[in-house]
Amino acid sequence: MFCILFSTAIFAQESKTEFGIKAGINLMDDNIFSNIYPGIHAGVFAEYTFNNFVGIQSELLYSMLGSKSSIFSGYGDGSEIIKSTYKTGYIVLPVLAKLYVVKKLSIDLGPQFGYIISSRYKTKITNEELLNELRNDGIIIGDRNDYDEIDDKFNVSFAAGLSYKIGNRFSVSGRYNLALTKFHMNGFGFKENAVQFSIGYRLK
Repeated sequence: MFCILFSTAIFAQESKTEFGIKAGINLMDDNIFSNIYPGIHAGVFAEYTFNNFVGIQSELLYSMLGSKSSIFSGYGDGSEIIKSTYKTGYIVLPVLAKLYVVKKLSIDLGPQFGYIISSRYKTKITNEELLNELRNDGIIIGDRNDYDEIDDKFNVSFAAGLSYKIGNRFSVSGRYNLALTKFHMNGFGFKENAVQFSIGYRLK
């Protein structure tokens, strides 16, 4: 009975649909790598508001997550000798409920579906002595494509955050994406959680 009354109240009021574009940065929450490598996201969104309190927003984005790590020499001055950077590219589809706590501020909650489209791992040796030693041993150092090594390229996350509309066109949002599934590479499972900050522009 509550659901019926709630639905009737929603649809009895004026609704509207808005389309827009958005872009921003990702910061992966990773306990494996020692540092965060900022990624980007960009794409389009559509928001359907049932009334002044409830809406739903779907997005289609390209999203890149990354991490970097460093290995330091255990001898001498303890300088950095190896730098590694890992980047994963996704196509993601968030579907979020928007609950407006005040006129322009909403709580955003819902699932995010993603598919991995690229994966690259890059290593740089900053110590010349070590680099020459590895080359003499036939070890290749550089950019490596790991995409074909990934199983379970489809994944699901739960997104939660806040959005605020600025004027009639712009909006800002912050969101945390909690990975619910893992992707596997070379027998190891990985989850990529991320903090996301965005700027949106609504098309009228």
